[in-house]
Amino acid sequence: MKWNSFILENVSLKIFNGLYCLVPVLLVIVALLLTLPGSAGASACVLEDQSPSGVQQDGDIILGIVLSLFRSTTIVMETKFTEKPSPPRCHNPSISYYQHYLAAIFAIEEINQNANILPNLTLGYRIYDACTSESRAAANTMSILTGRAASVPNYSCNDKGTLAAFVGHLLSSLTHVVSDMTTIYRFPQVSYGAQDPALGDRQQYPTFYRTIINEKYHFVTISQMLKLFGWTWVGIIYSEDESHQRAANKISSEITISGGCVEFMALYTTENILTLSIAIDKIRRSSAKVIIISSNSHMLLHIVITIKLTTTLKRHLLFPSSLENMSSFAYSSLNGSLIISGHQGAVPGFKEYFYTAHPTKFPNDEITALLWLVIFRCLKYGDNSSGIYIPACTMNDTLSFLDMSFYVVNNLHITYNMYVAVYALAHALHKVLYGEPHEKQPFESQLQLNLCKIWMCIEIWLSAMFEQLNNHLKRVHFQTSSGDEILFNEHGEVQGNLEIENWISYPNKTVAISKVGTFNSSAPPGEQLLINKPDIIWGTPLNDIPQSVCIGTCQPGYRKAGIKGLPACCYECVQCSDGEIANVSDMDNCIRCQEDEWSNEKKNKCIKKTIDFLSYAEPLGLSLAILAILLSITASLVLGIFIKNRHSQIVKTNNRELSYTLLLTLILSFLCTLLFIGQPMKVTCMLRQVTFAVIFTTSISSVLGKTVTVLIAFHAITPGSMLKIWVGKRSPRSLVLLLSMGEVIICIMWLLHCPPFPDYDTRSQPSVMTLQCNEGSAVAFYIAVGYIGMLASVSFITAYLARSLPDIFNEASHITFSMLVFCCVWIAFIPTYLSSKGKYMVAVEIFAILSSSSGLLGCIFIPKCYIILLKPTKSIREKATSKKNKPTLLSYKTH
Repeated sequence: MKWNSFILENVSLKIFNGLYCLVPVLLVIVALLLTLPGSAGASACVLEDQSPSGVQQDGDIILGIVLSLFRSTTIVMETKFTEKPSPPRCHNPSISYYQHYLAAIFAIEEINQNANILPNLTLGYRIYDACTSESRAAANTMSILTGRAASVPNYSCNDKGTLAAFVGHLLSSLTHVVSDMTTIYRFPQVSYGAQDPALGDRQQYPTFYRTIINEKYHFVTISQMLKLFGWTWVGIIYSEDESHQRAANKISSEITISGGCVEFMALYTTENILTLSIAIDKIRRSSAKVIIISSNSHMLLHIVITIKLTTTLKRHLLFPSSLENMSSFAYSSLNGSLIISGHQGAVPGFKEYFYTAHPTKFPNDEITALLWLVIFRCLKYGDNSSGIYIPACTMNDTLSFLDMSFYVVNNLHITYNMYVAVYALAHALHKVLYGEPHEKQPFESQLQLNLCKIWMCIEIWLSAMFEQLNNHLKRVHFQTSSGDEILFNEHGEVQGNLEIENWISYPNKTVAISKVGTFNSSAPPGEQLLINKPDIIWGTPLNDIPQSVCIGTCQPGYRKAGIKGLPACCYECVQCSDGEIANVSDMDNCIRCQEDEWSNEKKNKCIKKTIDFLSYAEPLGLSLAILAILLSITASLVLGIFIKNRHSQIVKTNNRELSYTLLLTLILSFLCTLLFIGQPMKVTCMLRQVTFAVIFTTSISSVLGKTVTVLIAFHAITPGSMLKIWVGKRSPRSLVLLLSMGEVIICIMWLLHCPPFPDYDTRSQPSVMTLQCNEGSAVAFYIAVGYIGMLASVSFITAYLARSLPDIFNEASHITFSMLVFCCVWIAFIPTYLSSKGKYMVAVEIFAILSSSSGLLGCIFIPKCYIILLKPTKSIREKATSKKNKPTLLSYKTH
């Protein structure tokens, strides 16, 4: 019948649901309408009345199952497109694939015996072997749709049950082929092994579901595993099918994003031996110790065996999916490898079912008979027709006599997915036909089912109901016999965890497979991958984690620096700069220490900077302190000499009180430098600059007063001069006091507004933290110093103008030299101070204070001391000379 007749069936069903009393009549009418095929449809089904090849079992509801039991070989030859190409050849049956086949039959038999699932209905199946070939998968799908081996598109010749859904395939490439055809007719398809992320697109594949976790989580798992073990330099080998090529590219992309590098990518095919040789040669020449293999399970055996036969170099293999079809010969190549597998649930009773499989148990099963012929060299009943006697299979010819514990006990991942896929469809069908247990639908559905059986219209009724199957499959939720909850997410995928397995091959050819970690896709980022490293056996002599890097690990204290022309993972190790550290291995950038810390010698740890200040314990501080004390003692001696000889003419010259004041301030200026030495504290910081500023201001004011006194006294001797009233002791005192009060006011404002305080200088010297006095207000500091500079400039100018006045004991010339020394010292101080760092800034300031004060002491008072102590007669002679002459400046000074 044509598929367009489903519209009429659906309409008939709606009328049927509303009118129970007219059910028999309506069903007869609909049946007559649907059994009157057009001439083309009738002829199509009549022309091919052979039963389709494969294994089938009749039932009320039919599941189409496309899987692989044998592997295919396509003969590659040059074609001119003038004749039909040869079909792929099937050979070498796979025991693991036979597991999938038996799991489907086992699940269907369980469902048919379960009164709680699809009661009064039986599940049948049409199982076809696609033989790992896309073309055979397309032909098998069409055969299931049409019900005939020689299929006729758009016609259904099924007469033994109603087709409901499809199961399969294991391979993503074949699943795409099946899905492209089943989607046209809105048949649901549940894959038990296809992991291609593209199949999760609900726009392109609205009726596709799968019971295996999406492959994208395998990519994330691999990326995190490489990061966890420090593997940044890997190789990738992949098979030629489209899905694994896409997977290899995605894995490479994930590795690059996470900071790793792929040394090589090698494609191989079983048909072209050259590709295998190229792949093995890349492994042999590679420096990567970890190889990621993304391949079909039926092609994986070739590459693993080839690696074992052709290379003696130890490589650790990482497989993004479950391994199947491995022979004992290949086990040693997998020693220490890691495999990412899906969740493996229990299938109660399947082990016994598998071990008791026999051709006599499945009398109409050609697949089992062919498998027994290959493995046991026997037939179901024996055969001698070809001249070569083939014995009959005995009851001892079962798989339990083979060493199949590896497959049955430890590798049921895909088999479990097949089992779940069949049950998922059964539960969805139950919901469609019977509804939920708490609804009234079961009674109505049971009534309709019984009526349809009476009137022999069960197929028409089921066909119309299957329109709702896809919607119910989206919301299916059930629990397996082992306790696993099964439900599909919005992408039609079963949510689950991935398991990380470690494969170990022992010398006695036994294999141990242990679970060493899990990947939880629903966990927060950073907590998804959990691996117990101590449980992993790497197969290395010391059982240490293998290193797979382009360049050796950069130890702590070094950072990675790229090498021009090489991938990012190939780098050189460069030691961190001063003040930076690398506290772990393989750091891309060094970490800068905090301001109060500095890197140690190995550049792997930040340590506290050494606290430094100008102390009395070090030679520089001690030397400056001794010098300050000696100079203060010298100034004190000069003061004592002046006080002792206070009545001498040379002492009385130029205002004796100002000389005392100047000497006293010089003594204090020498001693105030001791405040700059030692550990800065709050009190010393507040007194340091303020004391210096006030004392120096008083000193310069005294010098200025002495100079001004000379000028006033000289001009006052002129007849009629008005300056006579300023001659005397009161004017110099007032001048010194007034000028000193200006500096005192500045310092008081400074202390009240923003006083100096102890502070750490962490920038001047890299590895040293200098404890110093912060001036608080730089403006106040410069104003105070500027005020002193202004007074010094005025003193220098006035002394310079009075240097040649004709008078005995005129010290203006001495003041001129002293102020010249003073100004030169402080002018040189500015650039030296600014270019110094840490405690040397303090030392420079102390030296400037001592030097300038010494200049004043030496230039003004040492010549007078020389006369007082060594030339006392000169003072007397000058005094006698002055008495014979007319009154001079001296007479005014002595009043």
